[in-house]
Amino acid sequence: MKKRIKINNIRRANKIVKEIQVHIDCQAFTEKPNDDEMSVIMQAIHNRITKSVSNVSPLELANLVGNLGQSVVLATMQGSRANGNMIQQQALALDFDNSTNKKAKLEGASYQTYDSIKENEFTQKYAAFMYKTLSHTEDWERFRVIFILETPLYSAEEVRNAYKYLLEKFPHADQKIKDCSRLFMGGRASEEINYNNELPINLFQSSGITNKHDSTLNNQDYLQSVGTHLPTYKLIKQGRFKEVSERWKKYGDMNFPDTAAAIKYFRTLPMAELLQTPPNPFRNLFERDFKPSCSIWNPKDTNTWLYTQQNATGKNGNNRSYDIIRVMQKLLRQPYKKYHKDLPYDMAVQFLIEHTGIKIDVSEEIEIIRNQADLFNEVLLSDTLMHTDPDLYQIFSKYKYSVYIVAIIDIFKMNLNYDGENIRCLTYMSLENLAIRLQCSKHKVSKLLNLMAFTGIIAKLDEDKIPEELLVKIKKSQTHEYRDDNWLERKVPRKYHNNIYELTNGMEDVLLIKGKCAELISKGFTQKAFSKEWVERSFGKAEADRVFPQDKNRAISEVSKAITEDIHKVALEHIHTKGYVIVNELKAEIQQLWGSKGFVEYKYHQAIGEMLEAYDIKKVRLTRELKNQLGITDLSSKANPTILMKNI
Repeated sequence: MKKRIKINNIRRANKIVKEIQVHIDCQAFTEKPNDDEMSVIMQAIHNRITKSVSNVSPLELANLVGNLGQSVVLATMQGSRANGNMIQQQALALDFDNSTNKKAKLEGASYQTYDSIKENEFTQKYAAFMYKTLSHTEDWERFRVIFILETPLYSAEEVRNAYKYLLEKFPHADQKIKDCSRLFMGGRASEEINYNNELPINLFQSSGITNKHDSTLNNQDYLQSVGTHLPTYKLIKQGRFKEVSERWKKYGDMNFPDTAAAIKYFRTLPMAELLQTPPNPFRNLFERDFKPSCSIWNPKDTNTWLYTQQNATGKNGNNRSYDIIRVMQKLLRQPYKKYHKDLPYDMAVQFLIEHTGIKIDVSEEIEIIRNQADLFNEVLLSDTLMHTDPDLYQIFSKYKYSVYIVAIIDIFKMNLNYDGENIRCLTYMSLENLAIRLQCSKHKVSKLLNLMAFTGIIAKLDEDKIPEELLVKIKKSQTHEYRDDNWLERKVPRKYHNNIYELTNGMEDVLLIKGKCAELISKGFTQKAFSKEWVERSFGKAEADRVFPQDKNRAISEVSKAITEDIHKVALEHIHTKGYVIVNELKAEIQQLWGSKGFVEYKYHQAIGEMLEAYDIKKVRLTRELKNQLGITDLSSKANPTILMKNI
């Protein structure tokens, strides 16, 4: 429930009506979430906060963030919350946590009181307002000071320079807060310093702090950049994407049937004009060199423009040449630093689509699927999912899967493939690339995709369902790898090719997905045991082949069959003799036979679903009533272990 507070001492008379743009989250807080809830809550806020922009006055910002406890990102973003996506920023926040690494409370002169910072001469002259954070207490003061800039900043580096200036003025503030992408949680009490106050940007622009973000600048580049007009390739490297879109809109009055046709169009655009590069030859745009040796040219009998480095030679002995997609992969490496290398190919294509403004004419069916995906994502990210849809919550959110699944759906819904008749949402990204995009392990990505396939959110396609042209391409990747703009033969061919995933319209029927989740729960689903063998044992081979089409010919091993047989045998013997078996005692007995605790644990979870159905067994907590019913007297009255017993 939103916290409603009457704002005292708000003087509207003689106020300058000035609005700035920020991202403010819809969820209000009256107290700080506990550690168990925090990571899930923050990830949900991260996923939705940049989807809308708020135009607010300093007074409104103080109310929404400082009083009502709503989270804020002070810079606006073109896409997700990342430094490279910054559009502009006109507010800065200093955080006084009065702690070392958010743990130990500061003592002595290092401890900054709320009143001392409020009365500081600089604060009084330039700050707009202050607010106490949700973790503020009278004996441990934690608060923030908000400054409104006279004009916006347009690059992450300018924001860092501004913060560096402020942190020199307030050395006891949190020194880690320097990025435009920072997300600040709200507070419970704001106080006006002066909503008319503005921080002039010439204070830090003339303070001797220079912009050193581009280590590839050379003299010629420097002379070009001192003017008011930066070439477009520099705007891209600085992450000033709004300005790039404005320059590129003249290329955007085009419609294409699919992404492949759009890529062909991008390759025909005059690259030198698109990027505003110097005349040939010019210095390398991507890395330091000392001699102009790069050029943009159009090979004979082609419509494609290429960027060529004459002094850079690939393994095939030719000069290194790139089309516009590969050039964008390299230019975007700097604003998207988290990738540590060239931006993924599909993201570079999507950047060109978004910032030229071209249109992909997708079928009505694809639009329906995308709308269904957005609606389903909202369901998964609901704050009340635990209460409204407990089965969905247990499978997707209890293990904190929902945020990753939403991200995967967002990636998949933008990947279109034209098979000659229909446009389909097909994706064949490797687990490695998906893991990079999601910032998690390949193992986790694999589990997520298998779970999405089982519940009908996506389909893994058999080879006979894959468009022929696409199948040829992915099969070639088994024997060759694409490197330095060439297909090079692998020393050791891959046994399997990447799976092809199709985003289905299965999300239309949320009830069906809920039903699948309920089935998983009824079979004793655990994230560790979820595998082809578990699905095959619990739901049959046909279902396992659907979810794991690449492993159709992979049979359950003899070792797995043997230990599963022992689990069944020992469990049934106890149930026949006593009417029940305690799960931990069953595992201990199997462990004596097989030796490995981890292996037994894993195989028990793989076998449990099959066993429950095959022998009409249920898994329950041993309550006092059940103890009386089964005549159990040798267990502690406080012991309520999990047992297996016959359905009665």
